[in-house]
Amino acid sequence: MLARILTIGMGLALVPLAFDTAKAQTTGSVHGGGTRTSPFGAGGNAPGTQQPPPEQAPPAQQQTGAPAGGGGEIIITGEDPQLITDLLQEWGYKAKLTDDGEGNPKIESAIAGVNYQIYFYGCQSGQACSSIELSSGFNLENGIGLDVMNDWHSKKRYTRAYLDDNQDPWLSMDINLYGGGITSATFQDNIYLWESLVSDFKTQINW
Repeated sequence: MLARILTIGMGLALVPLAFDTAKAQTTGSVHGGGTRTSPFGAGGNAPGTQQPPPEQAPPAQQQTGAPAGGGGEIIITGEDPQLITDLLQEWGYKAKLTDDGEGNPKIESAIAGVNYQIYFYGCQSGQACSSIELSSGFNLENGIGLDVMNDWHSKKRYTRAYLDDNQDPWLSMDINLYGGGITSATFQDNIYLWESLVSDFKTQINW
């Protein structure tokens, strides 16, 4: 059991966390959280690691799954991880549906040249999940200081940035899917926001 170090503004808070080593990686909008850039930009992994495949431009107006209420819009909930996987692939991203080792779904993906995972929470027997977390860890040779995390939180919204017990930085973002879900357009906008913030975070930590 380690203490997850959350840095909010210029204050520090220690939050107990059971660190999941299975989540560790060796690879590394207009929402007030960063300037929207092209959602298909390139990035880089740590030296000697395999580069995630480049993202491709998304097919125009392509939809997957049943539209909600006959209105033509797809509703994303935590009940269909395969739909989320399929949509990510249609939008040009690498995506593979697996599990977290505890019976809950997990999606492995890559964005802005960085591998990340989508974890499902609030699940009932591995199904009908109520929220997801997008999470990426960055393995730095000498770790990084709390001042860098504090600076991030003083300027950005929507994400949590914290350090593990090796002083390596992590970035995560939650998406609530409870209470009827969200439209695919809103979900796609969240993915674009995540990409913009991951790209900014790489600059923040000099990745």
